[in-house]
Amino acid sequence: MTVNIISREERKAQGNFTQLFSKDPRPEDKGTPSPDPTITAADIIEDMKFERVCEIVNIYDVPEIKQLLVCRPYLVRLTKPQKFDAKGDRVYQYDTSLSLGAIPYPPPPSPASEGQKKLGEVT
Repeated sequence: MTVNIISREERKAQGNFTQLFSKDPRPEDKGTPSPDPTITAADIIEDMKFERVCEIVNIYDVPEIKQLLVCRPYLVRLTKPQKFDAKGDRVYQYDTSLSLGAIPYPPPPSPASEGQKKLGEVT
């Protein structure tokens, strides 16, 4: 799927979903290529309904700062505009949001005291 970032400040992107599927797009999703790819409010035909099936959480280990970074992307809005790419396939616009968090490494365990059992030790 091709994704074009159209506004980093507003967290908007546009993409062509036809590349995700092996079948041809529906006839109403084919049209004359748009000379200007910019999508304005006047170009929006409808907000598309969607249901979250699975939410992905990405976790990155950053040993230099002893933290795990947790990143969770969200689809906020999916719109169907009256714009088509160079091949004549409809281009959809989607608004996203991203949640980020940092989790510090846990402190190292304290040394086992004299009468305390060690993990896996049998008495």
